Amino acid sequence: MDLLDESLALGEPVICMTHDPIHQPFDGHSMLNSVEMLDILNGYPNVAMWLDGHNHSGEYDLEGRRHHLNLKGMQNEATSWYQLDFSSAKITVYQAENTTTPVYDLNILRPLPTVTSPTGFTVEEATGNASLTWDAEPAGGHPCCHRTPSCYHPER
Repeated sequence: MDLLDESLALGEPVICMTHDPIHQPFDGHSMLNSVEMLDILNGYPNVAMWLDGHNHSGEYDLEGRRHHLNLKGMQNEATSWYQLDFSSAKITVYQAENTTTPVYDLNILRPLPTVTSPTGFTVEEATGNASLTWDAEPAGGHPCCHRTPSCYHPER
């Protein structure tokens, strides 16, 4: 979880690779704690892909903005190997010897989070100093507290 937290803070996309699938429908091939894993992953919008095997038929699903790619099993078939090319914007998936026509071209760009700027605040900078003033009394503040730093209220 620390790695997921760190990558989220840095805005880095994450690819999770494991043997078992976690996407629906949950069946005998799914990870036993799929529901819990999905709950965790849903808290990390930077997880761009869940890449797995196990279910040898191969399948693809998009859950929200997260790609779930189950690679087709390689037993008995020479065409069941893959090449995945990663860039900051997409994952291109080729199957077997056809590395010119992708079977999947997956967008992994995530919109930048938007943060609303606070209103009612003014920041004034001077050499070595900065001051912050606001045009409304802070919640729970006393009328004189924002004007007098040494304001004391024995009733509190």
